[in-house]
Amino acid sequence: MPDNQRPGILVVDDEEIILNVLRRLLRRQGFQTVLTALNGSQALKFIQESDKPFFLVISDQNMPGMSGSELLEKVVVLTPDTRRILMTGYADLKAAVEAVNRGAIHRYIPKPWENDEIVSIVFDQLSQYLKVEEKRKLTDLIKKQNARLYKFAKARSTQNSEFQEAIRLKLKAKARLEREIEALNAKAETRNTSRGVEAFLTHTNVMGPETFGLAFRQIRGQLSQLIWDASTLSGVMIDPIFKTIGYGALKERHYDFEDGLYNAVDKVIEQACMLCEPALVDIGIAAVPDTGIDTYDQVPGIVELGFNDGFFSRPGFALASAAVDALNSDGSDTAIRSLLLDRGLISRIDLSKIMVKRSLIKTRLQDRALTPALMAGGVSQRDINQAFASQIKRFLDKGQIVSIREILVYSGHLTGEDSNGLETVQTMVPGEETRAIGRPDLFVPDTDSGFIVWVSEDRIRVYLRLTCLSGAATDIVMVKKQLQQMGVTFGVVDDLLLSGFLKHSSDTDNPFVVAMGLAPVPGTDARMDYFFNTDYQLPGIVAADGTIDFRDRGDIPFVREGDLLARKTPMKKGVLGRDVFGKAVPVGAVQDIRMRVGKGTFLSDNGLEVFAETEGKPCLDALGVVSVVQDLFIDGNVDFQTGHVNFHGNVFVAGRVNEGFKVCCMDLTVNEISGGDIDISGDLNVSNGILNARVKTLGKVRAKFINHSTIESFGDVQVMREIMGSEVITRGKCINTGGRVLDSTICAKKGMTLGQVGSNLAQRSTLKVGVDDYMDRMNSDCDQRVNGLKQVMAELDQQKQAFEEKNSILHRQVADLAFTQDKLYQKLDLLKKQCRELPEKHSEGIALQKEKKELEQEIADMDNKLKDIFDEQDKFMAAIEQLEETENKHGEACREILVKRDAMKKIVESEKAVSLVKISKKAMAMTQVVGPNASMIVKESLGPCRIIEVRIHESDDRKMVVQPY
Repeated sequence: MPDNQRPGILVVDDEEIILNVLRRLLRRQGFQTVLTALNGSQALKFIQESDKPFFLVISDQNMPGMSGSELLEKVVVLTPDTRRILMTGYADLKAAVEAVNRGAIHRYIPKPWENDEIVSIVFDQLSQYLKVEEKRKLTDLIKKQNARLYKFAKARSTQNSEFQEAIRLKLKAKARLEREIEALNAKAETRNTSRGVEAFLTHTNVMGPETFGLAFRQIRGQLSQLIWDASTLSGVMIDPIFKTIGYGALKERHYDFEDGLYNAVDKVIEQACMLCEPALVDIGIAAVPDTGIDTYDQVPGIVELGFNDGFFSRPGFALASAAVDALNSDGSDTAIRSLLLDRGLISRIDLSKIMVKRSLIKTRLQDRALTPALMAGGVSQRDINQAFASQIKRFLDKGQIVSIREILVYSGHLTGEDSNGLETVQTMVPGEETRAIGRPDLFVPDTDSGFIVWVSEDRIRVYLRLTCLSGAATDIVMVKKQLQQMGVTFGVVDDLLLSGFLKHSSDTDNPFVVAMGLAPVPGTDARMDYFFNTDYQLPGIVAADGTIDFRDRGDIPFVREGDLLARKTPMKKGVLGRDVFGKAVPVGAVQDIRMRVGKGTFLSDNGLEVFAETEGKPCLDALGVVSVVQDLFIDGNVDFQTGHVNFHGNVFVAGRVNEGFKVCCMDLTVNEISGGDIDISGDLNVSNGILNARVKTLGKVRAKFINHSTIESFGDVQVMREIMGSEVITRGKCINTGGRVLDSTICAKKGMTLGQVGSNLAQRSTLKVGVDDYMDRMNSDCDQRVNGLKQVMAELDQQKQAFEEKNSILHRQVADLAFTQDKLYQKLDLLKKQCRELPEKHSEGIALQKEKKELEQEIADMDNKLKDIFDEQDKFMAAIEQLEETENKHGEACREILVKRDAMKKIVESEKAVSLVKISKKAMAMTQVVGPNASMIVKESLGPCRIIEVRIHESDDRKMVVQPY
């Protein structure tokens, strides 16, 4: 990063000498923005008034009015990402440790310090700050992409059933039309049509009224010549109508030829078309309008093309260009399109037109690069020009973008093999907008000119200061020239104001603002307000023996139908600024909140409020889903009498959950779990204990003991007594202050507080802290479920394709039967006519009557076959619809899994891991403690202590250390 772009540092100390020393030291290292404050109040004022946050605040501990640790705790609230360093003497080391524990500081520096050490620490904090900033940018981008992907998938899902119904109706209509076409073709089978005039005119792009008249005159001339030549050879005089008839008269005349005469005339017209086809090609090429597409020698940018085509006004073009410049490295077409739409700079329809035309320009540039290869392959220049004209015509008529290779293959001027060979010819086509991004060099003129001009750090202001007042006044032209050399183009003051300052200024100390940009307006994050107690549930009353009485859990909230549960305040996007160089000044990203509603609730029309759909208990789960649920009370056990319990609400079990039975619900309150399978989205409260069970929950777990069980919890796990022979994995804390851990593995991302770990007889226990095994398992489980659903969907799709192929075969069978049936009806009509002309008792008439009955029976049998085929088609269509419905359900389940995982990831990313184990009683030898970057095995028994992962001084290595409790 260039020095002049490094973020600022704030140094706070009540001794001005120390401030001066640190400022000089840091500026020598390239940190140009180093502000100093003599006390905490002054420092807070600097932070609140600063346009952008300081990346580092260094504060002394002992200061009048407000200590350094108190100041840094307030800095956390104002700018959470700012790195914080506390400077202390040896006597204040306890205050530094307390500040570290409260999360107020990242490092502390003892006094007196070593210059090399403090410089190294500052650069390390700068690296950490930049990593956090980069991660936030990537996270924001991923969130936006996931939101758009989910919105697109959801829209496609809702439209799928409508599309399938339309397809089914289209297929039926297609089958009916195919039968009609076959019937018409059968009736006209004696007429062998030639290529025809329409095909020639379409082929040569001659379809407009004016060009059609020109083409008609060309063909008429050839016809006249052909008939004249034929009449001369045969000695027959030509009909003068062929020389005098015009296009207008031809449109009003109708000719009805017999088949033989029709074939002869059509042959003559075909021959005339073939003779005049070169002229028709030239007419078609000349008739294609000039679209301005061929004026580009490279693929234009989206904004540039939109401005050239009139979709942006000149002010709109300036705003759009500034917004695109602000994208910096993320200048992809997708990012530019999203930006233009989000800012309302262009409509979606107009943007679609620009993107389609841009694709055509790229295709034509590629095709023109292939022209030499086409001509080398034997394609004439006339044919290539015709293909280019046809390409434009297809785009204007139908919106199609087709390469000239495909057009030449279709017209017969290029073989398929030659076309495939051309696909290997790769040509680089210039494209993508080039944008000058970055801060221009700041030019400071020589003081000999009588003035100095400089740009503020935020590039919003340009200052002018006179260096002397003697002699002739500074010329306004000289100042304007210097501004132009510096690249200052925006916000320059009026010449009259500038001239007045130069003439009448009597102060060389106070600068004059000679140019003023537009400061960006920051946005605000979205906010959720809940109108019920979201944390009402108490753990219950803990008895002396560790048993928890969950009956007394405080006042439980209750809502009625129509009650307001939550309201969202939408995020407010910031407004881009404009610096004095005409470049956009970006604003920070704002965070949005996705409204998630569950059972018993509904969204308002504006999508900002959640209301109760029924009366019951309002709940907010760990993923932010608002629901209104009812309670299910089970007096006895969950066993063969109740079966599995799957209830959308809270479940209370007076007895126990027995082995082999599963419970799925929100909150579960139970006396005991003995071999059950628990998968819930809320809290698990067990009065006694959990034995030989598997538990998965998105809430907290509270129990008296855990024995030979597997616990996976998104929230904290609190156990009164022992954890024995079990695996406990939590994203929160594991709290077992008064109990023991024996022969178990515990993984807690936010640390753990334990009583005794191990015994002389138990096997070694493993304690993992600061590690998120929960999310690793969740990701693996989600991947397995999603892959399984995708595999099932692929199998369903194969079945659907098989049904569609069978249905297509039935369509062809119907068309064949309909064609044959039409023939039989024609034959039946002829037999009926012959039967009417002959006496009934005539031998030939009797034979005809018999043949007629056989024919009628054959037609009836064919009707029955058609009916059977139609019935079979209906069955296939019903099967296809059923498969599609099942496939949609699996797709929705797959998307719901991914959305749930993304929501959990968002929560996890915002929380900090804690690599700390607190032992209140004893940790036996051979206990293993594992952190994110280090581990240790306890060699001898320890009393009350803290085991924590720390960084080795002046290195990136980590180690586990034991500290006094």
